[in-house]
Amino acid sequence: MLTLFVQHFKSMMGGRDMTGPRRRSQARAVKQIVRGRFGDNAGAHPFIVCGDFNDYMQADDQGEPAIGELVDWDQRARICTRRAGANRQQGQL
Repeated sequence: MLTLFVQHFKSMMGGRDMTGPRRRSQARAVKQIVRGRFGDNAGAHPFIVCGDFNDYMQADDQGEPAIGELVDWDQRARICTRRAGANRQQGQL
């Protein structure tokens, strides 16, 4: 069974540097929720964290990405990249 974790992180309204700590906290909380459901080996279970992260992975003059801890988590996989590669091998793309 696939489990979806749907979230909506704090917006960057007011400045990325001012709102980043809240999104960092939210990213940590999502990881805790996923671990609470699946344990330390969460990546062995099918799950998707989706929704509006209200951030992007590039640093800029407003600050660093606040969601990096979640996006770079070793228990996740980029399914779109993985599926695209699998489909290419099968000649489907």
